[in-house]
Amino acid sequence: GADGSKILAEDRAPQASDGVVGDYFIDKDAKIFYGPKTTSGWPTTGIYLGTNQILSADYQLSEDGKTLIKWINPKTRFIDMNADPKLKEVTKIGNVAFDKQANGINYQLTTIIVGDKVTEIGNSAFRTCDRLKSVELPEGITRIENGTFEGCVRLQIIEIPESVTSIGDGAFSTCVKLSSVILPEHVNSLGNLAFGNCASLHSIIIRNKTPFAIGTSVFQGTPIQNIYVFSEKVDDYKNVVAVPYKSKVKALDFPG
Repeated sequence: GADGSKILAEDRAPQASDGVVGDYFIDKDAKIFYGPKTTSGWPTTGIYLGTNQILSADYQLSEDGKTLIKWINPKTRFIDMNADPKLKEVTKIGNVAFDKQANGINYQLTTIIVGDKVTEIGNSAFRTCDRLKSVELPEGITRIENGTFEGCVRLQIIEIPESVTSIGDGAFSTCVKLSSVILPEHVNSLGNLAFGNCASLHSIIIRNKTPFAIGTSVFQGTPIQNIYVFSEKVDDYKNVVAVPYKSKVKALDFPG
């Protein structure tokens, strides 16, 4: 078709360089339809084209139905918690709920839209969930817990909600395909190895105007080159970050 009306298809989620405004994209591997592309880029979530229906037998909930304790079905590829009558009432995803290693389940999950009512995601909830590519988190979550996405080696797309204030130890450790991260204005704490061993992570944007300490191990093993902060806060951040990162702190003019 003409520019702005093409449907592109690859065995992956769309990347920023794919297509032009108005185009659509099919992730053939995950069976997800994205689009249209806008001037801001591709949507982070799309429409699932597969036929696998989520059943109650696919997961385990707490007695009150508020906590997702464990995902049981290894073949589930796409989860929209808001589209399921039981999952949309969940307020917490429990510790190791999707942890491949802890549960001994080889999860095929590639995309999850976490329910709007979820305010807490437990330690190591998605640890070693190594096919997970895209995560959509709701506003209301205040902390990314220890090891939440550790070892999610295919994770490429995640938008940290404005409500988050801290990111725990190893939360994104070894997310080797994560290429950029924006920390919203209320984040004021990064744990040890929070972004450790992230081989593709070269830049991070910090929107907090109140400088906070960044310890030596936060980016250990990660080729971080740019820590962007508000231009008037560059010197203040250089005074509080660990020595290896002082030269990485740079000015970026934020819109709005």
